[in-house]
Amino acid sequence: MITEIIEYKLKESTDEEKFMKEAEKYYAYFKATFKGFIDLEFTKGENGWINIMHWESMENVKACGEVLKTGPQEIADYAALTDRTSIKLTFLEQKLHLNFSTVHLK
Repeated sequence: MITEIIEYKLKESTDEEKFMKEAEKYYAYFKATFKGFIDLEFTKGENGWINIMHWESMENVKACGEVLKTGPQEIADYAALTDRTSIKLTFLEQKLHLNFSTVHLK
């Protein structure tokens, strides 16, 4: 499993309620479009926003990246609200997942 962390800021004039509506459309687009997409969290901290996405594999992430380079119209309104210069991406490969009922080694 791959965890993708996207750190970014919204443009100064962005209304947070409008952004959250566009975030729901963004999620729906990913869910319907990208193989291997598992889930997405939108989180907000004192330094901006962080999206945490989970993917089945790095190949799935790369395929998504190729599509996003084309600027899909379905998520153009979402993209227009973000400060593109603030975006920072991090990719993490899961090595061990522990929870209350199971242990999964990779």
